[in-house]
Amino acid sequence: MPHPDLVLRTAIGNYDHTRALKDGTVHSGRLQLAHVEISPIHRAFRPMVNDLAFDLSEMAIVTYILAKASGRRLVGLPIVLMRNSPHAAITCSVRSGIRGPQDLAGRTIGVRAYTQTTGLWVRGVLQEQFGVKLDTLRWLTLEGSHVDGYRDPSNVIRADTGKSLVEMLLAGEIDAAVGIDTAGHPDLRPLIPDAERAEAEWSQRTGVHPINHIVVVKEAIAAAHPWVTGELFQLFEAAKQRAASNARPAFGLEPNRAAIEAVARYAFDQHITPRRLTARELFAAP
Repeated sequence: MPHPDLVLRTAIGNYDHTRALKDGTVHSGRLQLAHVEISPIHRAFRPMVNDLAFDLSEMAIVTYILAKASGRRLVGLPIVLMRNSPHAAITCSVRSGIRGPQDLAGRTIGVRAYTQTTGLWVRGVLQEQFGVKLDTLRWLTLEGSHVDGYRDPSNVIRADTGKSLVEMLLAGEIDAAVGIDTAGHPDLRPLIPDAERAEAEWSQRTGVHPINHIVVVKEAIAAAHPWVTGELFQLFEAAKQRAASNARPAFGLEPNRAAIEAVARYAFDQHITPRRLTARELFAAP
């Protein structure tokens, strides 16, 4: 039975593949999306995961996996809103003497938060593709997890200098950094040589195309209206088909299974979750 008066308070970012959904070109006769603009979108993650501040929200996949492992009442939808390249995300100084990933042993790497999704992907790539032993690395962070109650592993320390990761990297206070803007800094370079080629080889071998952000909905809404998850999937798919770019992310569990299983495995291996969650535990089928 249609529910045209069902209104979902929604926080999602502005992308080419969400534009038609946010401007109303794509809409549903069964529900309404009341969009809340939050920029940058990661500011929505903490209130969503801890306080269920929205009915539907974009969320970093590692934040969601940790939230699920911590008992938060959320349902994940295999709708990919953002992907980033982990290979290109780690940077070092041209004066560091670091020639490649194998030179990272004993070094300190800066990242916004240990549970940041890009950081998890970088660590997974360093270990699986380049043979870096993660227990030889130290991590310096600027903030904690979005999920209240999580405690970082013992090889993670919190910065107390008030400096940015770029400033600390340029000053030699850290040896590498993840997820920084290197524009205008000629003294910084990608740590992984020919990152695009390295990522292509890794993706071809593993079948993994990294996922950064997905969509979550309150468990109570999914339970009260079982048709909602399928309706949302169709709405996001329709909006994606109207995107101007041909670089449209694949939606659905099966097209993203390799990435979902990899990120869940990394989360366990990197001491973020107490056990490895399965793809079916994490995501509702469309």
